[in-house]
Parts: sequence; structure tokens; C-alpha cells
Amino acid sequence: MKFIDKYSGIVVIFLTAAMLLIAAPLVFSFDDFIMPIFIIAGIICLILGGFTLLFTGNEPADPKVIGLLPAAGSLNLHRIALDSGISGKASFLPRQLTEESKIMQFNPVSTYYGDVISTRRPFSEKEPYGFLTIPSGDPLYQLLKKKNDITIPKKVEDLNLLLSETMSDVFELSLHVTTAWETNKVTVTLHGYRLIEGCNFINDQSPGCCSYYPCPVCSLCGILIVECINKFVTLEQCSVTANDMSAVFSFY
Repeated sequence: MKFIDKYSGIVVIFLTAAMLLIAAPLVFSFDDFIMPIFIIAGIICLILGGFTLLFTGNEPADPKVIGLLPAAGSLNLHRIALDSGISGKASFLPRQLTEESKIMQFNPVSTYYGDVISTRRPFSEKEPYGFLTIPSGDPLYQLLKKKNDITIPKKVEDLNLLLSETMSDVFELSLHVTTAWETNKVTVTLHGYRLIEGCNFINDQSPGCCSYYPCPVCSLCGILIVECINKFVTLEQCSVTANDMSAVFSFY
């Protein structure tokens, strides 16, 4: 059953008209020429009401609203990290560097060189290695594996297709996706990015915050890249141009 939405009034009108038009010949005496007209008109209204009910439902959430949902979380984490002396950008670590069951995000004190990081080593004032956290894109990645049964490619050229299908076809977050590979960098651009309102808000509040504590979308891109190349990947920069969002990742 569909929930009531703005089309419900139209459905009620069509169905009411159908009942009245079909019932009218039964109540009143019409000649043989007028009666079929009422019945046919009633059937048409019934069909239109059924199609309207079938193909309409709740209005989808406004992308501008959805884009703003992770903004406060990213900004708060960035502020906490800076106050704690953590100035390193977000790095997405493969499992062999953390011995965890999933890709983890690491924000080092300054620069990370690919050392093994343990979740059992506590953060302390005497030895502040950095923040090791679950990436914000992990829930999306788990959903992608569970519902879409994705296969992680082992070739870079196949990763381009995976990113495009994930962002454009599965989650419908952008019109299309392009990737530009260099020696140890890749730039992922989401053209016609639907959640760009969140990017603009975060950039206005704290420029550069996205490369330290990225939203789930950029985080998911980092996770997919790590899964493919099996190296630690650092989000170097996020930028917005018109309706496009670009994220630059380096890997070693």
C-alpha cells in the first residue's frame, strides 16, 4: 500500500467519479445510447485512478537535505582532531595494516608512512599516533555488498566501471563519473553530484575539512580504491565546481 501523498486527492476524484458514472445508469433511466457512454466513462476513470495510485507514492527526500546530514559530524570530528593535535589527512588502510575485518580510516598526527596500526594501542597524550576510526562510508559499502553482491576488481580499469556503476546506477548520486589516473594518484569526479549542498556548506564552514573527515560518499570511493589496489589510500583534496565534485586520492 502506498502512503498518502499529494496525488491522493486525484485518486479519490477518479475513483469517486468512476463509481458515480457507473452507478448513474442503474439509478436513473437512460436510453440505450446514453447508458454505454456513462459506463465507458466510469471505466476510464477507474483505470486512471488505478494507474495514478500504482505509479505514485511518497515524495523522495530532497537531495539538498540529504547532503547536509553528514555535515555537522564531519565538522565536529575535524574540530576535535585539531584540538587534539591531529593534523593528518584521512587515510584508508587495507586490512593487513590494521588486522581488522574491514577497511579503517586513520588520521595521523602529521604524516602517515604506511606503518602497521593497532586498534589496541590507545590514543594518549604521551604518544598521540592519531585517530583510527571506522570510515563514514562503511555502512554504504556493507549495503553495497549485501544488496548488490559486488565483485571487487583487481584491475584499475575495472575499478573505473565499478565507481561509475556505484555512484550513478546503484545510489544515483551523480549523472556520471570520470576518473583520471596518474602515477600514484587518482581523481574521481562526480558530475551532476546531487548532494553538493553538503559540500558547499562544509567548505563554507571549514575549508579542507572534507579531506580530513570526508562524508560517506567520498569515504566510499576511498574504500573501493583500497579494496581494489590493496594499498593505503589518502584523500588529498576535495573540490567543488558548479555541480561537480572531485576527490583526489593518493596511494602508496
